[in-house]
Order: sequence, then structure tokens, then C-alpha cells
Amino acid sequence: MVSGVRREECGFTYLALLFAIALMGVLLAAAGTEWKTVSRRDKEEQLLATGDEIRVAIGRYFLESPTGLRQFPRKLEDLLDDRRGLKPEHWLRHLYPDPLTGSTDWELITSPDGGVMGVASRGQGVPIKRVSFGDRYERDFKDKDCYCEWKFVFKPARHRRRALDSAIKATPPAELSTPAPTAPPDT
Repeated sequence: MVSGVRREECGFTYLALLFAIALMGVLLAAAGTEWKTVSRRDKEEQLLATGDEIRVAIGRYFLESPTGLRQFPRKLEDLLDDRRGLKPEHWLRHLYPDPLTGSTDWELITSPDGGVMGVASRGQGVPIKRVSFGDRYERDFKDKDCYCEWKFVFKPARHRRRALDSAIKATPPAELSTPAPTAPPDT
């Protein structure tokens, strides 16, 4: 009879061990899925920061031309060592890799004159982030179905409009609406 009790205990221990292993497998799978989601969100944030940094560098290259002739860089490498002026400019420290692909082979967005006015990722995944991109990118990035649709483009017309708005805000209201005083007529 003693041997019969031990068999029942062994069976219960075996079932408990199988249940514990199954539970651990489910928990590890959930943790893996969560880690993958966190990793993708982190790469999205890196893409937003890197893409915007390249866009800003393109804008500075365009706006701060030493010759006064505004032009886009012919290639991204021009942002690393701009020798158009007397003093070389370094708009980027190095070519940043696309966080999604790990490559510096960005999709180049060209201007009508053939220069580079922006970049886009070559990543083909569906973004997790769908809204809340801030004022700069909300309209262009909202509800896109592919990372490759997130285009980081310097738009000179947008910059001019913003500069004009800033100039208007900096001008005192009296100068905008009140005509200059005139001298009274001689009698």
C-alpha cells in the first residue's frame, strides 16, 4: 500500500511540473512579444530623430550657402564636408544609418534640380505609431502604412512662410497698422 501512495504522488508532481513548464512558456512568449514591440517603438523614435536631423542638415546646407545661391546638396556626403565657402562646414558628423535597416542607404528625395531635399527609410514594416507626430510631421506621417512613407523633406517654401510669420510677430503692432504721422500744412 505504501508503494501505491508514492505512485499517486509522483503522478501529481509530474503534472504540476508540466503545468509549470507550460505556464513559463506562455509567459516567455508574452515577454518576447512585448520586447519586440518595445524594440520597434524604440526604432521608430530613432528613425524620427535621425530623419529629422538629416532634414535639418539639408535645410542648413540650403539656407546658409556662402555664395548666396541656394542649392540642395548633390548627395548626402556633401553634408559631411561642405567646401563651398572659405571655411568648410560640417552639417552632419557622419552619415547616420537608418535605424530600421541598419544601412546608410536611405531613399533619397530629390529636388527639381536634382539635389537631395530629403530622405526616407527603406524599411517596409507597418508603423506602430500612427498619430501624435507633432506639428512638423503630423499631416505627412499620420496613418501611413509603411515606414517608407515617412519622408523627411526640407521644404524651402515652408521655411520662408515661417520666417515671414516671425518677422510679422516681431514687428510692433503700431508699425503694422498706423500710418506714419505727417506734418500739418503751412498756413
